Amino acid sequence: MKLRVKPSFVIAIFLAAGASAWIMSGQVDGQTPPAEAATEEAAKPEQVEPEQDPVGVRVVESHAKVHRAMLRITGRTAADRRVTVRAEASGRVTKLGVEETQPVEEGLELARVATGDRYARLKEAEALIAQRKIESKAAEKLAKKGFQSETKRAAAEAALSAAKAQLEQIRIEISKTITKVPFDGIVETKEVEIGDFVQIGDPIVTIVDLDPVIVEIQVSEGEIAAVGEGAVADVELIDGSTVHGLVARIAPAANKNTRTFAVEVEIPNTESKVREGLTATVRLPLRQTMAHLLSPAVLTLDEIGKVGVKSVNEEGRVVFYPVQIAEDTAKGMWVTGLPNQVSVIAVGQEYVKPGTLVKASPLNISALQGGSE
Repeated sequence: MKLRVKPSFVIAIFLAAGASAWIMSGQVDGQTPPAEAATEEAAKPEQVEPEQDPVGVRVVESHAKVHRAMLRITGRTAADRRVTVRAEASGRVTKLGVEETQPVEEGLELARVATGDRYARLKEAEALIAQRKIESKAAEKLAKKGFQSETKRAAAEAALSAAKAQLEQIRIEISKTITKVPFDGIVETKEVEIGDFVQIGDPIVTIVDLDPVIVEIQVSEGEIAAVGEGAVADVELIDGSTVHGLVARIAPAANKNTRTFAVEVEIPNTESKVREGLTATVRLPLRQTMAHLLSPAVLTLDEIGKVGVKSVNEEGRVVFYPVQIAEDTAKGMWVTGLPNQVSVIAVGQEYVKPGTLVKASPLNISALQGGSE
């Protein structure tokens, strides 16, 4: 009896044989199967790109020093005091005892206003007091004897007191016809002449006190904390002369528009040589701090625009330090924000970035401070 082979079975045998032959052909040709190739690739060590050769830069060793920054601000001179003396009594001006630009002392008579009928009223008030005294004494005697009530006696005393008050009022009016200098100073302007009629409150003269002279400056909100009252400041006047002054007043609040604080510096002016309204430059000492003196050439900007310095750390890589400029002087810039000792890149900083490996060679310190090597 013959067995019948199914066609599907024959096809399966041929396919299996073909796959075996394909695998064997790959091994014979020296090719690695895909699974084995992936295993071998994973076993290979990671390929690391070699780091570039160090970039050559030149550095200097900078050491921080104790520094007191000087803030330079331009201001204007002003009078310590200014007052407009006004008439305290109405009438015609009969006397003027001062002229413009004249130095005056406290208590000096400035002007006199006509008394008018004030002296006549004074005599009348004095006579009335004499009468009221007689009436008061008589009422007191009658009251003691029982011929007059206490009410009548009290009314007589009240009338006497009113007469005395009226007399005092007239005396004050007469005294106000004479205007006097309120403090030592200089007559700035004269508002009236002899013969003018003035009312109470009309200006007569303006007096200024120029000893001491005040220099008014505006200090930013970022620097006001370092300014203290009583600090000694140098003031350079418009003629080139320099005088010493004291910080006399610091405004408790900032100007709403400028966000600055008003600071007043007093300078002596016994001979009134310094006039009001002159330009003056104030050199104001700030608090002491540790700072480095650097040339502006070594300052640079980072990617977001911060001012700073590039330096080299112990590993020979570039580090960027943001700095704050404490003072700009002829010898260089005093900056804060750096370590007390730092290797500052003075040459080549524009070619390296933070993290770059560099080869540093020393440079003379004078190059860092604006000098030459």
